[in-house]
Amino acid sequence: METSWRSVVNGLAGASTPFEALIALALAFAALAIVAGWLYRRQRREYGERRRLEDQLRRAEELKANADRAFANEQKAADALRESEARYRALAVRMSRLHDLTAALSQAVTTDGVANAVVQEGRTLLGAQAGSVMRLIENRTQLVRVNAQGNSSEVPEAGHMFALEPGLCSTEAVTTQRPVLIGSFAEWQKRCWRSAPAAGDGGYASAAVLPLTVEGAVWGVLAFHFTAPVNFDEDHRALLTAVSHHCGEALDRARLYEAEQRARTDAEAANRSKDEFLSTVSHELRTPLNAILGWASMLRAGSLDFRGIARATHVIYDNAQRQRQLIDDLLDISRMMTGRTALERQDVDLGNVMTSAVESVMPQAEAKDLELTFNRRAAVRIDADARRLEQVFLNLLTNAVKFTPRGGHIDVEVVSRDHTADVRVSDTGIGIDPAFLPYVFDPFRQADSQATRRVGGLGLGLSIAKRLVEAHGGSIRVESAGPGTGATFVVTLPITTFHGVTAGPTRGTKTVTPDGMPNLEGVRILAVDDDPDAREIIERAFERCRATVMTAGSAPEAMDLLAENDVNILLIDIAMPGEDGYTLIRKVRALPSPQKASVPAAALTAYARDDQRQAALEAGFQLHIVKPVDPSPLVWSIARLVSDHPGPLAASV
Repeated sequence: METSWRSVVNGLAGASTPFEALIALALAFAALAIVAGWLYRRQRREYGERRRLEDQLRRAEELKANADRAFANEQKAADALRESEARYRALAVRMSRLHDLTAALSQAVTTDGVANAVVQEGRTLLGAQAGSVMRLIENRTQLVRVNAQGNSSEVPEAGHMFALEPGLCSTEAVTTQRPVLIGSFAEWQKRCWRSAPAAGDGGYASAAVLPLTVEGAVWGVLAFHFTAPVNFDEDHRALLTAVSHHCGEALDRARLYEAEQRARTDAEAANRSKDEFLSTVSHELRTPLNAILGWASMLRAGSLDFRGIARATHVIYDNAQRQRQLIDDLLDISRMMTGRTALERQDVDLGNVMTSAVESVMPQAEAKDLELTFNRRAAVRIDADARRLEQVFLNLLTNAVKFTPRGGHIDVEVVSRDHTADVRVSDTGIGIDPAFLPYVFDPFRQADSQATRRVGGLGLGLSIAKRLVEAHGGSIRVESAGPGTGATFVVTLPITTFHGVTAGPTRGTKTVTPDGMPNLEGVRILAVDDDPDAREIIERAFERCRATVMTAGSAPEAMDLLAENDVNILLIDIAMPGEDGYTLIRKVRALPSPQKASVPAAALTAYARDDQRQAALEAGFQLHIVKPVDPSPLVWSIARLVSDHPGPLAASV
């Protein structure tokens, strides 16, 4: 192409004529066109090739980008797979260790066993360097460590017990009932500043402190400590919740197990005590009964002389009194244990009550050559049931006489303070073993329950005394240095201002018979009882007092006698066949004659409960007398009832 172009130029330059020049010029343009066409085609080919190469490059880049993306996705998938595999491996390990924890907890049956299992297996499960279980004590203001492994005490100087103070992780867990999770030592210092120094000394950076709940209430705290910072993510929190839940369930199970074991032990001890008690009751009831039957048989056979008859009468009377006291004690303790003890409070001089009790036991003390002194100081007035209070002091004094050897001393003292009065009964008797002191007032416990015991009795007196004192708002305690040192019983009673009606003196009969019995001459008594022996005793007792006695064996018979005769006193048994005493007294109160309808009546019955006494008074009786009763107290009670007629005498003998 370059040669043609040069030939054209040379031809033009050497043309001799215009025509030749024109031809040369035409040839030049033709050559230029050819050159231009060639250049154009060449440029087109080069452009097309460049476009093709660019397309290939773009496709290659796209392929590379797709490949890069695919590789990145595959890398991410591989990373996610590896992470998932690691996570599931960790989860499998945790589940296996959680299973080990659950198995260990299922085998633990006591609180200590549960605490040891949860700390030991929990440390392995969570990777903690230390762990501890702490229990709230009764006042819920202190924690006591039940089990600990590693140096996990929050307050090392406090030993095994420390108070719930602000700034402790345990305090926050107990008060909020939510887990306390410490991820770093800086957070520890900021959130639980009181726990942080101990954590720093132990080299711990993180902690998980979990409240342990049993039946919805916080029982204690479970704590784990870590030397490295821990990220308590969702999985970790769920694991901690599972550990806390399993531990709480195990503690609840252990609590129930221990409660059942204690209840079983207590029941076995109670059964043993009751067996011993029933054996003692049988012995104590049969012993006086044996004497009564033995001497009564000799009396019946007529094999005794005058002195023997006197002796038999004395023994039968003493043993009957002893048996009655045993029955009264059993009834008293039964009423008190079922909460049916009623007190008739009034303004009482404590000194007078003590004087009466001391005078009652004085003959027994003199029979054993005991020196009984009563130091009565200033008058002390209290709001109390005088009869029940006298029963307390009689029990204490009788015990003192019973357990004090011949020639010993018994001292009684009443000391008043600002708001209380102390009654001290001290003796120089056999004393009390210190191991038995906590059980002195238990109803079914005796210090000496063996067949070889030296002193008889049911052992209920002190239990009855304690319950009666507490019913008065007081307390009773015992002091003894041990066997052979004697004992001191101290009764503390509140001194209160009494705003009720002060009991006045009871009007009695003005005359007595020569043998010291009340003179009831002119008094007509109707005694109603279905038991012939009971009617005979009543008849003989009141004939000694010169009273006129009519007897009836049933309610209809009594109504017939009452319709035909005027009487001053009705003495009625409650439990009778057909119509009982309640029905009879209601019929009497409904009589049209005001004089007969208002005749004073006493219920003489073996029904001794307070509610039965109240039922008798509500039915229309003025007096409730419990069988068995001595003839002498019986006639004096009826004498007071006669003297107080027509006003009711709401008292119980």
